[in-house]
Formats: sequence, C-alpha cells, structure tokens
Amino acid sequence: SFQYSQVGQLIEEELTFDKFIVGLSNGMEYFFTYKEHTIDVAFHFDKSQKIYEVNIDGYTNSPRYCYFHSIEELISCVILENKSLRELWPDLET
Repeated sequence: SFQYSQVGQLIEEELTFDKFIVGLSNGMEYFFTYKEHTIDVAFHFDKSQKIYEVNIDGYTNSPRYCYFHSIEELISCVILENKSLRELWPDLET
C-alpha cells in the first residue's frame, strides 16, 4: 500500500504495478524493501533530461546505483538477483 494526503485527508491505497508506473510518470518517488535490501526509486534532472534512478542498499557501506533514461528501461533492466523491478514486484514491500 501507499499513503498520500489529498485536501488534508490521509488516503491509503493498494500500490499496484500500474499505479506505480503512473506515479513514476507523475514525479512520485518510492521506497521498497526486498528481503534484506532497500530499494529507492527516484529521479533527477541532468540539464533538461529526466534521469530515473534505482538505489539499492543506499543506506549501507555497499550501495548500488542504477540510472535510466525511461520508465520502461527502469522497470525492465535486471537490478537485483537477476531480476528486474517488474519481476521483483510481487515480493516488494512498501
């Protein structure tokens, strides 16, 4: 699930994969856990180009950072345990 506020009201919804994609398209950033790993999904701008990033175990001494030019690339690229975010989705926790 994920929580957000709308007109001062706290709303909690199930975070489906489709809602995750829409959120990414609308500038949302996410934090997940997978087994003992943390996964941050965010973005930044390099000049005028939007760069999507996946930070794995960013709070440890051995972080991994992956950068992508599109949402499709971000969800399709192998990032952890020979799996993409799309493949990891059923096992991610928010």
